[in-house]
Amino acid sequence: MMTNRFILILTLLTYQKLDAQRSLGLEQYGCISRSASAVPVTRIWYKTTDGGYVEARYNYDAGKTAGLSVGWTFSASAKRYGHLTFTPTIGLMAGGTSAAGLGMNIDWTIGPVEASSIFQSVVAYPAGVDGQCYSWTEVRLEIFRQLVAGIALQQEPGNSWHPGIELAFVAGSWNIPFYVFDPFSKNTWLMAGVSREWSLKPKTAKLKSSTDR
Repeated sequence: MMTNRFILILTLLTYQKLDAQRSLGLEQYGCISRSASAVPVTRIWYKTTDGGYVEARYNYDAGKTAGLSVGWTFSASAKRYGHLTFTPTIGLMAGGTSAAGLGMNIDWTIGPVEASSIFQSVVAYPAGVDGQCYSWTEVRLEIFRQLVAGIALQQEPGNSWHPGIELAFVAGSWNIPFYVFDPFSKNTWLMAGVSREWSLKPKTAKLKSSTDR
């Protein structure tokens, strides 16, 4: 069962509210290991122009569990340190696991290097169940326009860490990554997926001219 979350060490910058277009994103992953067959993992997010953020997940926090989080995105840019966005979130999970949690999504781009990180800490479980912490971090380097290579690190409950290597193919706005986790152990497992983010441009109203009347 796969749980994805991220941690990233930040450079001290002055943050500001993000001013961007509305966008809609999708991630779909499948995981294959020695102990389990492919498990579909889905994550969908929506960003507003003023920084509002909504995210829906399934099988992402835990098996047969749906999650919904809301947050606000902030950004910082500096010529020397690149472009950074971070989104603190708060959300709920229900289904196989029921809980509430706090999270942070982070993206950092500097030249051909991209780093992303998601972290979530479960802060409110039913009575008798301990809280959990998840993270997922990856750093990617653009080798060619259509090819990206990188490393990843996944943290699972119980402070279990899983390093991995990544190779991703880029076709326009589509990103198709392949991961190998724990490559130097006997419990190597694979993950593949597809992701994309669409910009939602506002429709412009067409004004009637005198010739249309």
